[in-house]
Amino acid sequence: MKINHCVKKITICDLYCVFRMMKILLILFMLGIGNAFSGIYSQNTLLSLEINRQSIKEVLGEIEKKSEYVFFFSENTRKELDKKVNIHVVSKTLNVILDQLFNETDLVYTINNRQVSIAKSGRQTLPADSLQQTKKVSGRVVDQEGSPLIGVTILVKGTQQGAITDVNGEFQLTADENAALLFSYVGFENATYPLAKLPKTIVLKEQSGMIEEVVVTG
Repeated sequence: MKINHCVKKITICDLYCVFRMMKILLILFMLGIGNAFSGIYSQNTLLSLEINRQSIKEVLGEIEKKSEYVFFFSENTRKELDKKVNIHVVSKTLNVILDQLFNETDLVYTINNRQVSIAKSGRQTLPADSLQQTKKVSGRVVDQEGSPLIGVTILVKGTQQGAITDVNGEFQLTADENAALLFSYVGFENATYPLAKLPKTIVLKEQSGMIEEVVVTG
């Protein structure tokens, strides 16, 4: 008796697509859980601090140690972050703590889930042509087929300030109007856009991989 074996060719691209779909489903599941509790976290997380003569940056570091918050800030905030402060709070939310911490500074903050962006408010008395004004930026990141990319890292070049795309591939952050944004995602080419030329929809290109084929017999 002659047994015919069926031979199916599976390319690396096919395997990558399967892996990518599994990754997206996992991220969707995790983000679904995270979004459900993100608002509850910021409302229910109470912090106590007893700090004397430490810089604002050091205080933010203590908050990171005591919570799940992560702070992002741009280079033009460095001088303000180096200011020495005293802060004594018991069982307060992050909003209350930051309002007190930034009371005598030009710093403003935006809380997005557990990510906190720190920026300059722009209310300086210096000549207007010497200032770098900040602006809120938003957009959407997709692949070449128009599908949203979840978990893309967006960084303001030269800073630690950044954001991550949500389940719809969307992001929002604050940056200097003359800044540039760097987009990076596993399996895709990095892309950099000056803020002035940033499109509302950013398309990332897949990295050209090996074209080897895996042959499965059975």
